[in-house]
Amino acid sequence: MNFWEQFEPATCLPYNCNCELVRDEFIRQPSAFWSSLAYIATSFATIYFIKNKTTDLKNWALVCFLMGLSSLFGHLSFTRFSLALDVSTIVLVLTFFPLLRSLSRRGISQLKKFFILLLFFIILFFGIYELDKWPKVFLCVSVFIFVLKDTLRSTKKYKTLQVSILILFVSFSLFLLDEFHIGCDPMSLFQFHSVWHIGTALSMFFYGKWRLDEGL
Repeated sequence: MNFWEQFEPATCLPYNCNCELVRDEFIRQPSAFWSSLAYIATSFATIYFIKNKTTDLKNWALVCFLMGLSSLFGHLSFTRFSLALDVSTIVLVLTFFPLLRSLSRRGISQLKKFFILLLFFIILFFGIYELDKWPKVFLCVSVFIFVLKDTLRSTKKYKTLQVSILILFVSFSLFLLDEFHIGCDPMSLFQFHSVWHIGTALSMFFYGKWRLDEGL
């Protein structure tokens, strides 16, 4: 028996998951697993390349790192717990800066911000844990649209933001191809979902740079 089979499986199993075959091995989706390292790379690139070295930058880098860990764990195990953690982190990434800005306007200290965001993440996880696959996707898309509206209110360094959004939309198009199994080869190590990981990691870097360099 595979080690992960002793835990509750992801709700999309056995027939409603992304294209890559969920293997009977310790690393259940190797292509998606290894491509998740792109988020880890983004966290280090954020620290190294972004000039405005603030606590907010460190927290954003930590969120990017958490995105990498949760994605790695999700595609390593394909359990209900790990995929709920993965989706919760995606929502945290999307809402991080709007929430941070709202807390900053209220004069809340950095330490309190951290624990409020942590509490938000924990509550988010338990809510998402109860959802099936497509409601999770709908939630992420809805949150993205809300955050996009908030983001487009500012035109500072708009070119950097445009690059981030363009990469994200191209990546999301590949995500949809993968989800609907278009051009799908379950056994291949080249997967559209893996390109989605790399693209969204790159988009996160430019988005973080836009937000942090402008103090948004």
